[in-house]
Amino acid sequence: MGSNDVFCCLCSALASKPSDCISTITDESNEDYGCAYDPRCINEDDMDWMDDIRIIGRNAKTNMCFITGPATYELGSSDMYYCEPGDDLNCPTAAQLRLLPGKPGQLTVYCHPLKYLELKSFPFHSACYQVLSRALARMDPSDTLSDCHVENIDIEALCSTFEKLHRDWDPRLNLDYGDIGNSVEQYWDAYHGYEALVSNPGDIEELSKYYEHLPQMKFRLPRTFPPQEGVAIHITPSKEYRYTADPFAVFPPEVLLELSTYLPVKSLRAFRSASPAARNTRLTNMFWWKHIIMEMPWLWDIPPSPRNSAESMIDWKQVFEDLSMRSQDHFTQECQENRLERDPRKETILGLVNRRRIWEPCCEIAKLYFELRSTNNSD
Repeated sequence: MGSNDVFCCLCSALASKPSDCISTITDESNEDYGCAYDPRCINEDDMDWMDDIRIIGRNAKTNMCFITGPATYELGSSDMYYCEPGDDLNCPTAAQLRLLPGKPGQLTVYCHPLKYLELKSFPFHSACYQVLSRALARMDPSDTLSDCHVENIDIEALCSTFEKLHRDWDPRLNLDYGDIGNSVEQYWDAYHGYEALVSNPGDIEELSKYYEHLPQMKFRLPRTFPPQEGVAIHITPSKEYRYTADPFAVFPPEVLLELSTYLPVKSLRAFRSASPAARNTRLTNMFWWKHIIMEMPWLWDIPPSPRNSAESMIDWKQVFEDLSMRSQDHFTQECQENRLERDPRKETILGLVNRRRIWEPCCEIAKLYFELRSTNNSD
């Protein structure tokens, strides 16, 4: 098998910082135009997070799983990393790796090793591991990961999950990583329009700035807003219910509002289109806050909903619409192939686009992780 680049098992981006990938070509007639990242959208420093790599694997001698300290890709190799042992006592020692004392450990990743004693191991970005820990906490049926501390993750179950999701010699897991275009094949290629793939999904400066200036309501809410827990919300619809053909017309507005809370926004639009009674039920500000929590679990760092009257002027509907739009990259592969310019003034938050994309494979990992953890605990 020939050589290939190595990709993060969580996001499928290059498991090291790419080099010489920022475009310096401004002439659209140049055949290489578009075969690099747009410097108006990203720079070299923005990709530093991709060099923060850890490796998870299984020690062949003890059969115990481990996570290394910082790992550095060995230039010129297709699957080798220099690794610091970190705090994990299960990491292979220099003696186990047949290395001289004091020398950095070397681990092969993904493929079956030929001359080292470790079994398969899997590289990941620390920022992507943060996304995974949040997905695990969100989906944990036992709620033991509700504090999102990575120390609470069952490394044995996680390593077993990666082993089951991996096909021999493949430099990534067998997962749907979303729209990554042609960037990930045998080698990593940079393309104009796919800057989100190399944008930090963990600490997102532009998102933090948005949080600092959340949109405000254009009118003053009643003093009782938001309502206390357990207190019914009485809403007067704009029109009286006179829809005899509408089966939902028999329900009071507060019941229709509560029912609407459990519907995804796409389903909610259909519901309100089909039912005049539902359509005339006013959706409260707190309704939109709940939908942010329900439909945007990747916004774990969003400020909590304030409960005092001075701060409750945040327009959560506008926040929902803003971040739903800004977490999607509307620069499609078709646009890239036709060399259409990305407008850098557009308000897409590239790090958030990447976080939202990575969230989906992390949820797939989480499903299998909890199955294996449950099996391990019952043995």
